[in-house]
Amino acid sequence: MVEFTCRRLAKPQSLGGIIAGIIDPTKTEYAGVVMRSRLEADFARHLDANRIVWRYEPAVYGPPGHGYLPDFEILGRLERHFVEVKPTLREVAGAKRKMGVIWKTYPSAVLVVACAEGSRFFASEGGAGWINWVDRWSHS
Repeated sequence: MVEFTCRRLAKPQSLGGIIAGIIDPTKTEYAGVVMRSRLEADFARHLDANRIVWRYEPAVYGPPGHGYLPDFEILGRLERHFVEVKPTLREVAGAKRKMGVIWKTYPSAVLVVACAEGSRFFASEGGAGWINWVDRWSHS
């Protein structure tokens, strides 16, 4: 059994506010790591519940001033996996585009955008096009 501990460091945010586009990230501590949002902490709990080893905000990839800092790196895989967590589907396209800079450093990396709205996942390996994964994660 996995025990979850999540301590909010500021006021809670409602999912309705997120969906409406009013995003006021609430710093949240999970597993000793202060994350930028409760959504990221919820995703880290999802990874732990599935026994997936992760690292939060591993490094900035890309040129200075135009780099990208993914939310998570999934560890213990042969190829590198990077995950960006977004609250709404409206933000997915931008995340996909910005994450692509990671392929310049790791051409075979698997990039994943996890979206709370609809509990959807989008993934691409080595820039070979994005596929849609569904029903893998639920944010509450």
